[in-house]
Amino acid sequence: MELPDFQRIQNGLGLICPELSKIPNIPGFDLAARMTALQEQSTRIQEQTFKIQEQIVTMQQHIVTMQQNIVTMQQHIVTMQQNIVTMQQQTARNHKQLVNILLRGEVNSIARFKNGKIYNVHLELEPLRDLNNAPIVGFPRTPRDISQLGDAEINRLLSDLGLPQGGTLDQKKDRFRDYIGLAILA
Repeated sequence: MELPDFQRIQNGLGLICPELSKIPNIPGFDLAARMTALQEQSTRIQEQTFKIQEQIVTMQQHIVTMQQNIVTMQQHIVTMQQNIVTMQQQTARNHKQLVNILLRGEVNSIARFKNGKIYNVHLELEPLRDLNNAPIVGFPRTPRDISQLGDAEINRLLSDLGLPQGGTLDQKKDRFRDYIGLAILA
């Protein structure tokens, strides 16, 4: 068993005592002031945290608004794409109609030219095409056949050509003859 070394204890106390005598030199510690400062700092931190939370809420609202705007823009884009497809389809239909009109006009011009050269009532007429660019059903075969047409038949032919149907039967036949390029009367 080991015994205490009193000499060391005395030496240690000799070092501690002068240091203990300096304790009154420590500046006073105001706990209340320190607590007040900490509370003020805590309040400022809470206020800043609240402001940050408000800013986060505002940013979230802006994000929601932006997302709604994106959805609206996407819907507009879909609508525009649908409109473009519709316009392309309409353009294709218009192009087809225009080609048919031009083709019909060309075919009918050639037929009128050929019909204008007919000098005999028994020669065959070149048939014209209707408004849909289809051959006209029941188109008179010869100039003489025109003179034998009834009112219903001549009205159908005039309608197929897009011509007015008013007037007497003879006026309608003359209108038909003029339109198909026929120079002779049957």
